Amino acid sequence: MTVCRVVLADEAVDDLLRIEDFTIERELAIATPDLDVVRRLRDAVDRAFRLLEFSPYSCRRAARAVNDKQRELIIPFGSTGLIAAFEVPGEIVRIGAIRHRLSRIASDPQRQLRPLAWHIGFAAARLLSAGGGR
Repeated sequence: MTVCRVVLADEAVDDLLRIEDFTIERELAIATPDLDVVRRLRDAVDRAFRLLEFSPYSCRRAARAVNDKQRELIIPFGSTGLIAAFEVPGEIVRIGAIRHRLSRIASDPQRQLRPLAWHIGFAAARLLSAGGGR
């Protein structure tokens, strides 16, 4: 069995930090905040990334994929979850973006889910290399 190495583009790291900040702010705004929510978020993301090490092609094909190597991973968390857009060039899984699953089109009266826009240019993305990329 081939084990893939998971690496994150700078944009994906920024996405995770933004999602963590939003989660903390949301929790602090309620009367009984869950102080353990960030640890659970990180655990959910880590579990999802471990799946990518062994089975990246089990994830759905990206909504606007130009080839079969562009995929989306649904990361269960809370009531909605996250979506990680990634590409599998060989034995590396490159995560280009991570978004909240309920990104919506504001002008859509039906509040339909918008497909995660695929981020072209993985080759140009600077990848984290310290510690195996994660």
